[in-house]
Amino acid sequence: MTSPARLDNALKLVPGTKRVYVVSGAHKIDKWLEDQARLASKKWERVEFLYLSHMTIEDILATVSKAPPGSVILYLALTQDVAGKSHTGLGLAHDLSQVSTVPVFGLFESALDTGLPEGLSSAGTLLVKERDSWL
Repeated sequence: MTSPARLDNALKLVPGTKRVYVVSGAHKIDKWLEDQARLASKKWERVEFLYLSHMTIEDILATVSKAPPGSVILYLALTQDVAGKSHTGLGLAHDLSQVSTVPVFGLFESALDTGLPEGLSSAGTLLVKERDSWL
């Protein structure tokens, strides 16, 4: 399943979503995934998309921690932030789950085991995890 299809599933799962914080990095692979999300976002006119790839990891975490109700976080990939700092995807998934008070979606099934509250599997199956229990 492509990232546009995953974005569609995430917004269908949380139908009252007003804004999506898209977490990705400055690396070319991260940017490619962000481009795919930007293309997919065009069909969701009622939703505001906030792309965080222009931020450092510290600023991303601070922004995500203040996301208001009616928001979701879409974690694509963050290999390297704008400051050039490299990051591991699983570590960031855990950090996002710790600071966010709104649902967090990810593209890769492996992120579900790191504390990510919700995620989408790479096999195309929607997997949802609310903190410690599978739904």
